[in-house]
Amino acid sequence: MNTPNNQAPRTVSSRGGRFRNNRKVGVAPAPLENDMAPNKDQHVQRQNPNNNKPSPKSSQGRTGPHNSNRKSKRRSTGRSRKGQNHQLQRNNLQPSPEEQSKYLALDCEMVGIGPDGLQSALARVVVIDWSGSILLDKFVRVDQPITDYRTFVSGITAQDLQSDNAITYDECRGLVATMLRGKILVGHALKNDLAALGIHHPWQDTRDTAKYEPFMKTRFDDGVLWPRKLRDLVKERLCRGIQG
Repeated sequence: MNTPNNQAPRTVSSRGGRFRNNRKVGVAPAPLENDMAPNKDQHVQRQNPNNNKPSPKSSQGRTGPHNSNRKSKRRSTGRSRKGQNHQLQRNNLQPSPEEQSKYLALDCEMVGIGPDGLQSALARVVVIDWSGSILLDKFVRVDQPITDYRTFVSGITAQDLQSDNAITYDECRGLVATMLRGKILVGHALKNDLAALGIHHPWQDTRDTAKYEPFMKTRFDDGVLWPRKLRDLVKERLCRGIQG
């Protein structure tokens, strides 16, 4: 039936909803056949409810035995490689004989002179090379009266300074100055040793364990570094006892 253009569309009520011009109003359109059919994924999921469960291989994941074995193998391999790298670094850091010949180590022993032996006088000098071979070991005669031999530290006695191995101060100073020329000097608190010998050595060619920061300690809470005693360093680093 045709409806005039100037008339409002007729609405008919029914149980399923309201109709306007033979079209249902307020009810969603019926789904199409394609919409009614389950989609492929849902169909597969109903056929295989365990589809979402991980496979045995993937269930091991990061904590599975095979994966942990692989990780342990990688860790052990990494450790062995690190060990090999450290060994290579040590080998590469080993100086050549020519480089080793540039280094000398110096140590001086003092005795006490003056009242109560508070002043120091040079009494023994030792110079060694890179490998620890002794190049010079001489007692030094002291012209002034000795009031304290400091034997408990220096090991020096009156017989040592009167022996044929003792030389004069000037002889000792000349020998050491000649040996140190052009060398890199290693020692502990070298300022005191060089002052006792009356020798100047370039600071850039000096390696002083008393001023080497990794060997120093923090004495107070202010963070200032202080030198440690040679006796303590030798015991800690070389596992040896010195100075009584």
